Amino acid sequence: MAGFDKPILHGMCSFGFSLRHILETYTNGDVTKLRAVKVRFSAPVIPGETLITEMWREGDRVHFQTKVKESGKLAISGAYADFHALSANDETGSRQTNGPKTNLQSATVFDELRKRLKGQPDIVKQVQAVFLWNITKDGKEVAKYTVDLKTGSGEIYEGEPKDVKPGVTLTLSDDDMVGLVTGKLNAQQAFMSGKLKIKGNIMLTTKLQTLLKDHSKL
Repeated sequence: MAGFDKPILHGMCSFGFSLRHILETYTNGDVTKLRAVKVRFSAPVIPGETLITEMWREGDRVHFQTKVKESGKLAISGAYADFHALSANDETGSRQTNGPKTNLQSATVFDELRKRLKGQPDIVKQVQAVFLWNITKDGKEVAKYTVDLKTGSGEIYEGEPKDVKPGVTLTLSDDDMVGLVTGKLNAQQAFMSGKLKIKGNIMLTTKLQTLLKDHSKL
């Protein structure tokens, strides 16, 4: 009757998953800290698709949007959740989450890469590509990081690329990410052994060497 060619996921179900992601990130699942929520349902979700909730905090308000991983479409947009007096200690997550976070060594790696990027203003002109890193732990994906060496002066942040598709996606474990950047793990050997999985334009990975090669500070 609504014109869809197949059943869709109920909007309140998509909403429920999004809110759970936010509560896990900012209140450790404590729903009593939630005061109010406002959302706009922007696109339907098909059962079985993956929901990614992106969020950012301003005081006691958490703005968020939820996208469908498979299509990139926003299922929920223009949304926010208000809380009762969030403290700094309440913020246990970050820009994006697919579930509970764990302490990752990779976070330190990407912090260092941000510093290197600031010291290499010409690297964006040289590379002109966006890289998405999928970090795993115990065989499960636990974080995503974007290395944008194409837009403006470049940017490195947690989560999927904003308004642009990655040229290449790299997947490896948290420990292997540290080994790769410190020089203890050879990238070619990691790829051949299956430790490093690459999807997209594999030739773009050679342009990362300028950013990765200086491992003396790690």
